[in-house]
Amino acid sequence: MTEPRSFELLEFVLLACDFNIVAPSIEDDEGEGATDDAGAGVDSGPPATGIEVDGARLNVLSIDIDEDADEFVFVPETTVTDPAALYELSVVTGSRFTVPEPSVTTTEAASTLLFISYPYVRELVFSLTSRSPFSGFQLPPLTKRPFWEQPDAAG
Repeated sequence: MTEPRSFELLEFVLLACDFNIVAPSIEDDEGEGATDDAGAGVDSGPPATGIEVDGARLNVLSIDIDEDADEFVFVPETTVTDPAALYELSVVTGSRFTVPEPSVTTTEAASTLLFISYPYVRELVFSLTSRSPFSGFQLPPLTKRPFWEQPDAAG
């Protein structure tokens, strides 16, 4: 009888945080200095592997297997895209997970690792934004594992 595949979260860390206050746009301005590009640059290139939730985007920056330690190293970036937010927030986190037996590829593991990491990212974003002078931003709960198209890694 084989045991089911399982991942164990070993470590979750904040790697980078970028928090900037956005000057409110003035509707009556003649266009001089008025901006309405909250979240600009978030989707500046081809779509990355990740998910879109209400008010935020989570992109998988990297996912690697450390074969010496028999662990996955997972690095997602979360960007608040809510146009009502008076700030821009981008956080990069890192997580280490055990590799289940039988092992899986990084492509197979990506959505599961994002699903497992999400509650920690959600709490981090709320903690950071609620300490600012603005209203805290709460990512919506993720109730099922996300799925997305995986590029073919044929080689």
